[in-house]
Amino acid sequence: MDFMKILRSLEELVFEVMSWLVFYPLVLFRTLFTPQRMLDHAHAELRKPEEQQFDDALSPPLFLILSLLIFHLIRLAVAPMAPTPLLETPVKALRSHENAVIFQSVLYGVFPLLFSIERTLTARQPMTRKTLRGHVYPECFPAAVYALVVGLALMVLSGWPALRPHAAVLFVGISSWYVATETRWRRRNGYGRTRAFASAFGCFVLAWMVVVGISLILALAAGQTLDLSS
Repeated sequence: MDFMKILRSLEELVFEVMSWLVFYPLVLFRTLFTPQRMLDHAHAELRKPEEQQFDDALSPPLFLILSLLIFHLIRLAVAPMAPTPLLETPVKALRSHENAVIFQSVLYGVFPLLFSIERTLTARQPMTRKTLRGHVYPECFPAAVYALVVGLALMVLSGWPALRPHAAVLFVGISSWYVATETRWRRRNGYGRTRAFASAFGCFVLAWMVVVGISLILALAAGQTLDLSS
């Protein structure tokens, strides 16, 4: 009996992983080219019963984790050719690939968290797990794309001098895409044009300050210098 339960659990796990191969590129493509639709989709899914949510996609936090896992695997594949990934000093201190991915997920999770806190406060909603979840989950879609692309851009910036101009353009481009996505999302939720941009850009800058601050503290605690190329 226990053996059959283990087999069924393995069957479900294998199917789940196989489904990622289908849904991950679909969600990545949709989020990159139609981010507003994916934000709407996430809000609509969260109104369904929990067992029916995101049946035609990946859950947003899982999408973020998989994006960082893909970046981490790419980083490992090119490690002999590139000196450091983004925020390598604190990641190195974790001494395991699993912990590195979890740490980066939490670190890049600062972006959707701050955007969500701002939306919750602006809407004058109570700061509860339920209301925060309703904003954080949708925000994980654009944050995942941003984390993947900006990680690759910073890796190239640190490792391939000849490609630095292209990597810089990619970094600026994906950052502009992210801020524009958040600005349009706020415009659709009743913000004026100036206020929408100020809110999106302010949260974006604050998120980077928090990310760099956390990394600097961990780097100093490890007695090493901070490298912003993870």
